[in-house]
Amino acid sequence: MSRIIQSFDTAAVLFVREHIVCPVLSPVMYFFSALGTLGALWLIIAAVFFFRGDRRTVAYIVLSLIFSLIVSNLIIKNVVARPRPFELIEGFAPLMGRFADASGFSFPSGHASSSFAAAYALAAAKGKKAALAFIPAALISLARLYIGAHFPTDILCGALFGIFSAFLAGLIVKRIRKL
Repeated sequence: MSRIIQSFDTAAVLFVREHIVCPVLSPVMYFFSALGTLGALWLIIAAVFFFRGDRRTVAYIVLSLIFSLIVSNLIIKNVVARPRPFELIEGFAPLMGRFADASGFSFPSGHASSSFAAAYALAAAKGKKAALAFIPAALISLARLYIGAHFPTDILCGALFGIFSAFLAGLIVKRIRKL
C-alpha cells in the first residue's frame, strides 16, 4: 500500500512541476508559502481579534495553532520521518532552493496543518463569512506542493490533523466560560 501511495505522490509532484509551474504563478505561490510560515497569517488575524477585544476567538485560533504544532510538527513528523520530495526524487529540486521552512520531515505538512487549524477555528468561532479563511488555507497548502516541499498526501493529512487540532481546541475553549 505504501508503494502505491508513494508512486501516486511522486507522479503528482512531477505532474505539477512539468505542467503547472510557470513564471507567472511562481511569485504568487512563493508569497502564499511564506504567508503560512510559522503560522504568520493566522497570528496576524489572531492579533486583529485581540485588539478588537475578542478573547474567545483569539484563544480558539492560538490554541488550535499550538495543538497543530504539537500533533503535526512535534509528534507525527518525527514518528513518520518521511523525506521531502527533493530528497526522494532523483534530480528534483524545490523551486525556492533549500529554503528555511522546509527543514525536517515532509509528513504531514505543518503549513497545511496550521492553516486548516486556524481556518476551522475561525469558521467555528465566527460563522459562515469566516469560512472564507479556508481559501487562503488551501492556497498556502497548495503552494507547498507547487514549490516542491511536500507530497499531496502530506498536505491532505496535514489539513486533517489541523482540523482535528482545532476541534480539540474548540472543546477546551467552550469549557472555559471566562473568555
